[in-house]
Amino acid sequence: MMTKKTIDIDNISSKQANIIILEIFSLIKDFGQSEYINWPYEDLSVDDIFRYLKMMYYDEFLKNDFIKHFINELNQKKQYSTIEGFFSLIKYFEHEERYEDCLLLKNIKDHLLYDMESSH
Repeated sequence: MMTKKTIDIDNISSKQANIIILEIFSLIKDFGQSEYINWPYEDLSVDDIFRYLKMMYYDEFLKNDFIKHFINELNQKKQYSTIEGFFSLIKYFEHEERYEDCLLLKNIKDHLLYDMESSH
């Protein structure tokens, strides 16, 4: 459960950030537009999540670390709610007409799905 303490996702380890991002993805898997408008997590905003994903996307080490962590968690837990959460976030950005941001998220998704397929 998230605490009320503010998380500066830019200044934590990539391992901690990966855990937080995947946890958020699991929690937002069924979110509709109104839940995003009334974002329930006081310590981390949608834009904080996106800012980290964008930073991670352009940093090859962070991107590979995230993909490896994502696939490892998926293989261990067999829970696909993180993928559903990722798609939910993409739909939200489409709804908000943040198309450039949406494109970046779709590129990350493509990397994830390609690496998932390769690992099997």
